[in-house]
Amino acid sequence: MSYTQEQIDKIIELKEKGYGVTQIGRELKLDRGTISRTLKKLGYSTERNSIKKDIFNKIDSEEKAYWLGMLYSDGYINKIQGQVCLSLQNQDKIHLEKFKKFLQCNNKISYDKNGNSYRLCFCCQQITQDLIKLGCVPQKSLILTFPTEQQVPSQFKKDFMRGYIDGDGCLCCTDKTYTFSFTSTEEFIKEAIKFFHWKECKLDNAGQAKTWRCGNKKLVPKYLKTLYDEATIYLDRKYEKYKIMIQP
Repeated sequence: MSYTQEQIDKIIELKEKGYGVTQIGRELKLDRGTISRTLKKLGYSTERNSIKKDIFNKIDSEEKAYWLGMLYSDGYINKIQGQVCLSLQNQDKIHLEKFKKFLQCNNKISYDKNGNSYRLCFCCQQITQDLIKLGCVPQKSLILTFPTEQQVPSQFKKDFMRGYIDGDGCLCCTDKTYTFSFTSTEEFIKEAIKFFHWKECKLDNAGQAKTWRCGNKKLVPKYLKTLYDEATIYLDRKYEKYKIMIQP
C-alpha cells in the first residue's frame, strides 16, 4: 500500500508537530504499519518517545527554571492534544538541540519556511498539564502572570527570567548606549521588576502587550549580571552581548 503525496505531506506535518505513529494513524485513519514504513523511508525516527515525562513536575534546578521561562515566552501549548512546541529563530537551531537534550526527546527539529524558524514539538499530556500548573498556559500572550513562589522558588527566579529574556527580551549595545528590554503583559512586567528591584519606567505598547525598557548604561550591566552571572544555560548570541555590556 502506498500513499498519495497529499497523505504523505499530512503524515509529515503531524510527525513534526510531535505526534506519534499511533496518533497519526488515529488522526488520519491510516494503517500504523504503513505510516511507520513511510516515515522511516523519509528519515524520521519511529521509536517511542523517551521523553522525561516528569521533567516539569517541580522546578528545582537551573535548567528546569530556564526552559520554563523560555516556554513562557516562545512556547506553544495545546491542552486538548497534549502538545508542546518551542519555536526559535533560524539562527538559534543549536539552542533547540539543547532543549531536546534536556527533555531526552527523540523528535526531529523541523524547519518552518514561512516563519524562517526552527521548532521542536512533542505530545505529552503529563508535561502539558505540569506546564499549565506552572503558569505556562494556552493562549497566554494576554493573560501571562509572573510565576508564584510555589511555581518557581525564589532561588530559581533569575534562571526563569533569563529564559524568558532569551525568548522575548532584547539586548542592544552601541559605543554610546546600552538597552535592555522585554515584552509581556503589564501584570507580568510589574511583578518581575518588583521582584528584581529594577527601575520602574513608562511601558511602551507592543501590540496588545507592553514593553519595559531600560537605557541607563550603568543600570543595564547591573541588571543583566543578576540574570547571567554564573549561568550555565543561556542563548549564546545574547550571552555574547551580555559579556560586551559588562566590560569595564
